Amino acid sequence: MRSLREPRSTTLETVGWATALGLLFFGLGVVSERTTFAPYHSAAIWLPSGLTLAVLVRVERRHWGILLAALFLAELAKVLVLGGVLPMALTWAAANCLRALLGAVLVCSWAAGPVRLHHVREVAGLILFGGLLGPLVSATLGAASMVLWLEGAAPFSIEWLAWFLADSLGSLLLAPLLLTWWPLPREFARPRCLGELAIVLGAVVAVSHFVLGGSVRWAFPYLPFPLLVWAALWLGPAGTAAAVAALTTITLGDTVAGHGPFSGAPVSSEAQLLATQAYLAVMGLSANAFAALVAERRATARVHRFFADVGALLAESLDVRRTLSLIAERVVPDMATGFAAWVAQEDGRLVQVAEMGVGPELHPVLAAQLTPPLQRWVDPSGRIILVPLQGREKPVGALVLVGEERLRPLRARERYLAEELARRCALAVENAWLFERSEQAVHARDEFIAIAAHELRTPLTALNLRLGTLLRSLGPRPVVESVRRKLQLAVKQVARLSRLVDSLLDIGRIHSGRLQLAREPVRLDELVRTTTERFREQFERAGCTLLLRLEDDVLGEWDRLRIEQVLTNLLSNAVKFGAGRPLEVEVSQAGSRALLRVRDHGVGMDAQALSRVFGRFEQAVSPREYGGLGLGLYLAKEIVEAHGGQLHATSRPGEGATFTVELPALPGVAPSPGGPRFSEQAAEGTA
Repeated sequence: MRSLREPRSTTLETVGWATALGLLFFGLGVVSERTTFAPYHSAAIWLPSGLTLAVLVRVERRHWGILLAALFLAELAKVLVLGGVLPMALTWAAANCLRALLGAVLVCSWAAGPVRLHHVREVAGLILFGGLLGPLVSATLGAASMVLWLEGAAPFSIEWLAWFLADSLGSLLLAPLLLTWWPLPREFARPRCLGELAIVLGAVVAVSHFVLGGSVRWAFPYLPFPLLVWAALWLGPAGTAAAVAALTTITLGDTVAGHGPFSGAPVSSEAQLLATQAYLAVMGLSANAFAALVAERRATARVHRFFADVGALLAESLDVRRTLSLIAERVVPDMATGFAAWVAQEDGRLVQVAEMGVGPELHPVLAAQLTPPLQRWVDPSGRIILVPLQGREKPVGALVLVGEERLRPLRARERYLAEELARRCALAVENAWLFERSEQAVHARDEFIAIAAHELRTPLTALNLRLGTLLRSLGPRPVVESVRRKLQLAVKQVARLSRLVDSLLDIGRIHSGRLQLAREPVRLDELVRTTTERFREQFERAGCTLLLRLEDDVLGEWDRLRIEQVLTNLLSNAVKFGAGRPLEVEVSQAGSRALLRVRDHGVGMDAQALSRVFGRFEQAVSPREYGGLGLGLYLAKEIVEAHGGQLHATSRPGEGATFTVELPALPGVAPSPGGPRFSEQAAEGTA
């Protein structure tokens, strides 16, 4: 059913809608006349009052004039057809139009949005304005005209009360049905929900007829109320309104037929009428209010779950395009029928990164709003809202929510959702920008380090060659012994500087994924002996005693030079922090893993230092006291992990540290009958 609020509706279509409304008004008026209680001339429930209120609340105000004219003519024709005089017909028609106009104006102003009875405020507005204030006008004019021009009319007060209650019930019982079912709720477009509705309605009809339609005067007319509560909990406001309509139909039919607790002697006609109307009012109002309360709580819970899901999505990824696309899937169709998002580029251009449910006919409208300066914008129909993604200094994008149709514009809840979602997305976009810029800075730093290392390596290599040439040219002459020592010291410092440059180059290779491994069969015990032999002079200078405990034939497919680099870094670290104390190096094999342990008995580390000792440029102690760049252990860990192994450490302050390297091993030589073969070697250092 297309809405009258669509701008393309023509005058002819509007006249067609007005004609259909007038005919429906006339038909419901005739049906309502069948619910009169003699000798009163007012129906127990005046269905046209609910029809007119619901229609005016739904359509745009620019169409109210022609619709009210159709209602006036329909009421005039109905009264004249049923035998009323012209003055009374004119008064009744005016009374019904004024009631509908007053109720619609007040309800729309109170709700400040589309009335779908999903909020307690909307139900309260319908009760107060549509059910109480609006019928005051029609009841006063209608009862006065009946006293003046209708022969056999009851006193004014009685006719006024009957008219007022009839109009009030029509607004309170039929209007909720139309407001919740026009247009068709999304959930009831599914066969399963329609089946559930049929079950509920069947139960309401059966229980209501059992209580109100039998010859026995049941003392429990409110027995159907639990079924209305069931409908409110299970099917929401639309299902509740349908259940109330079913209850109303059974109640009026059985009572007019003389069945149930509200009819029959010795109950007077006035008492029957008032009791029936009071019963329907209590049942309908209670059920609809409870359904609105349930819907409101569920909507609030759904919004909370939505923002929890959005928070998780924004936290798990810095890919803005992917994240906003996933958010679009959360928004549509539960919160809105359309979602789109744009992100600003460095040059200020807005690039769309997500879209779902936004028709191409809206693109020109949105493009006109996506121009600097970005501002919050709501289209006149309330269907579209655009909210800037406001960053700390400037907008970083925009998002759009689109309502389903003009009969369901975005309410305050959806607008709040859009603004809160924009705030969180703006924070995520800025975080993504900051992360990208930090990545660019890190990349630039690594590029600088790599270039600087390459540039430094060339003169260092030349300087090392020249110093070596000078040392060889001096020969064994005693006169130049002091020069020889100075040259040897210079060679060592150049070698140290070369190792630092090589470490910086390795950092760049590891970070860019260009670290190459030249694997070959390697015996770990032999590699340890060769490497520690080169450290003999350093052990002696540091006053460290080296204890080797090496298991023979521990084999693996490793890069020999890289594993030597790992051991060199571990030994350098042990000599630095364990000077003057014993050092232990152990090689063993446990299953398919080769184990290399380097232990010192130096200063040790606490738990906090241990957690960051393998970080890049991290040191467990003050670099001013021990020197170094904090790269050795980081490089060692990266090299071991590149081989598929692990490097971990244990330590306590003052008790030294143990570094354990685990590497994938090859099957070695079969062990001797006495178990694995170990060789031990101790070298005494001098302080």
